[in-house]
Amino acid sequence: SRLLVFYRSLDSQSKLTDPHEWFSTARKMKRKIIFHGGPTNSGKTYSALQCLRQAKRGMYYGPLRLLAAEIFNKLNLAGIACNLYTGQEKKYVRNATHGAATVEMAQSRVGMEGPQKPLDVVVIDEVQMLGDPDRGASWTRAVLGLDCPEIHVCGGMEAAALVLASIAESCGDDFEMRTYERFLPLLHHQQYEFPQSLQLQPSQGQGSPTSSAVTAHRFCCVSQRLVSRYYLECY
Repeated sequence: SRLLVFYRSLDSQSKLTDPHEWFSTARKMKRKIIFHGGPTNSGKTYSALQCLRQAKRGMYYGPLRLLAAEIFNKLNLAGIACNLYTGQEKKYVRNATHGAATVEMAQSRVGMEGPQKPLDVVVIDEVQMLGDPDRGASWTRAVLGLDCPEIHVCGGMEAAALVLASIAESCGDDFEMRTYERFLPLLHHQQYEFPQSLQLQPSQGQGSPTSSAVTAHRFCCVSQRLVSRYYLECY
């Protein structure tokens, strides 16, 4: 009977159908998840970052190393000492109270690298990536496991609000949704055609193993022509 009790206890502790129970530290605190939802150029991330700036200690988690580096630079230029944590590099600033990182680095705050200093505010950007088949688990882990009383999540309205509301409910967290509208409307024009001088001959390598490289080469050629002819910056 003791063996049966042991196996039942082991089964309850390793239950994979309740992932929110994996993060005991976060479950012991009352958190508030604030969802900033809206289209691009609507100020949702800016509003969340304003809350981060005002916090005594805070973290920003984004999808790209360049985004993390941008926040790192902005906070330091604003006089807020901020560290940078990505898979490729780490930069430490003396007496830092804030940090900017790629979302995969959030695992260091959910028991993977020992105790951490408590945070007041966390910003998780592009939270619609929850549904990404390759990287979505990192956003899920961050939302479920970060032990911070105030978590701001930013992203599009593509069902992210419904998902986050259910996550907050299962975790016993408070949930608030703030919606934003685009500052300037998108203007739809007729399909643009490149001038004849900018067009390239069709690639002869379509369907071959090097077709993607050929496509990239064609893109670079067109962008160089646009820069030289119209002084445009192409991204």
